[in-house]
Parts: sequence; C-alpha cells; structure tokens
Amino acid sequence: MTLPTIYIRLSALIAVALMGSTIGHGQSTPAAAASNRIEAAGTFTYVHTNAPPGGCGCFSMYGVSGSGAYYYGPHFALVADVSFVHTGNADNTAQGLSFTSYLVGARLPLPLHHARIVPFGQILIGVTHESGSFAHVPATGFQNDSEFSAAGGAGLDYRLTPRLTMRTIEVEYLLTRFPNGLNSRQNDLRLESGLAMRF
Repeated sequence: MTLPTIYIRLSALIAVALMGSTIGHGQSTPAAAASNRIEAAGTFTYVHTNAPPGGCGCFSMYGVSGSGAYYYGPHFALVADVSFVHTGNADNTAQGLSFTSYLVGARLPLPLHHARIVPFGQILIGVTHESGSFAHVPATGFQNDSEFSAAGGAGLDYRLTPRLTMRTIEVEYLLTRFPNGLNSRQNDLRLESGLAMRF
C-alpha cells in the first residue's frame, strides 16, 4: 500500500467520522448545538528544516496552514491539516523549495477551569510533497516527490470569545522522509500562530 493511498484512506475515515458526528450534532438539542464543536483555523507557518544530506545545513521556510477539527468533547478532537511553506534560497543556493503537507490525527486539549487559556497536544501523520529547483529529483526526472511525514507537539490557545480563538503558538517536531543520499530523514521544527473559529 502506497503512502498516498494510506493518507487517502485516513482522510476518508476522518471525513466519515466528521460527517456522522455533524449529523448527530445537528439532531441534538439547541443547548448541544451551541457547544461549537467544529473548528476552522488559519495560521502563519514557519519551518526550520535540514533538507540537505547529513547534519544540519539548516534553512528557514515560511507559509500558511489551514486546519479543520471536530471536538468530541473538551478533551479530544480529530484534526485535518494542510500547510504550504516556501523558500527562494534553500541552503544559500538561490534555488527554490516548497513543502506542502497533508496531515491527519488527534488533538488532546487540556482546558483549565474557568480560564480562557487552553493548552493542547496533538499528533499527526500523512504525506508531504516537495517541489522546486532544489527538490530531490526521483527516477522519473520530475523535480517533485511525496513522502511520509509526521508531526507532534503542543500549542496554546487563548479564547477571545466563545467562537473566536487566538492560536498564540503551536510548536511541533515535523519528520519528513525525502531521499537525500544519506539517511532519507529530515528533522524539522514547525511553528504556527493565527486564529481559529468554532461553529
């Protein structure tokens, strides 16, 4: 089974879960409907990567992320996340490189009693697609590739209103597995900050 197939199946499972939960939620009482279980978020995204073979050779990439989540309760949510980051000067080579990540997984919020601050942790898996003149060139000759990726970390939300939340910071370890002639592994740092809306 290929990695894109695994991601598609995981996405389909989460979509079915979200659809079933949304239908059940729509049939619940008005009080339950006011719980705002569906979340859409948009964030500015920074990635510090070591895409070249070997040690660090690190450089920075910037972009945006969008995510959707369904909260089954105050302590668990399913998450789907899409992010795009880019640099025009990868490893000081004046070559461009872009990462587009498609990840799904689980979030564990830790709401504090009568507090607007909500810490959370989450784990995501999926695929990341790389493109650009700096990207690994597979046997097909095209300058793009898609490989397994995973992210895990924690963040801090601040509730501005019952529906609007500021995602003050989200810090994650991002693993990508692009071929690099040595260990086919990149250990990346991903930072995000933005806004989230509950429905």
